[in-house]
Amino acid sequence: MNREAARVEHLKLIQGVVDRLSRNSFAVKSVATAATAALVAFTAGTESPVAALAGVTVLPLWVLDALFLDRERGFRRLYDSVRQCEPVEHGHSAYFKMEVPSAGHRYSLLRAAASASLSLFYASLLALVGASALVTLV
Repeated sequence: MNREAARVEHLKLIQGVVDRLSRNSFAVKSVATAATAALVAFTAGTESPVAALAGVTVLPLWVLDALFLDRERGFRRLYDSVRQCEPVEHGHSAYFKMEVPSAGHRYSLLRAAASASLSLFYASLLALVGASALVTLV
């Protein structure tokens, strides 16, 4: 396999990981939405504040989704570095390397959780849970 063909295959491997991470992120969002809707619907006819349990469900899913986004960002950085560098020969230390380069800051998971795409989505779920709990208590 020549060096350019190897680089293309390497990029395909990295893109496959990015695709899987984004599918997992979508699945986590689906589970969070379904769990919140189920708990809110379950507590709609009752007077117990069980809807607050949806908040306990949403928070770990938010962290898991932030982890997927953080890893996806890392693999996107790896994709860019492989795309921009010269093709390497077989036996070189960077040949089909899948080690994600560092983001350069310590709190990358918190930055991912605070990103607009995640914080708006999960904050809206938590607001729905809070509104449902308030309606149940009143």
